[in-house]
Amino acid sequence: MTTTLIRQKIYDYIKTADDKKVKAIYTIFEDTIEQSYDPFENERLVPVLDKRRSEFLKDKSRATKWEDAKKKILSSNKAK
Repeated sequence: MTTTLIRQKIYDYIKTADDKKVKAIYTIFEDTIEQSYDPFENERLVPVLDKRRSEFLKDKSRATKWEDAKKKILSSNKAK
């Protein structure tokens, strides 16, 4: 059985399970669920973010500053 199928079966089961069973399942996985994920611990993500930030600061990226995007969206809505 594939992981995708297993996930779907678990999801389908939890959707219809009674409260007692849902609480029991949560108790089993509570420690894992409650662990916070820190994306900056991902050794592959940080260099990518650093590169994108550097390109943005040098105006070499196609990224748009929030203020500019907001102005464009608001002016587009006014034109309609």
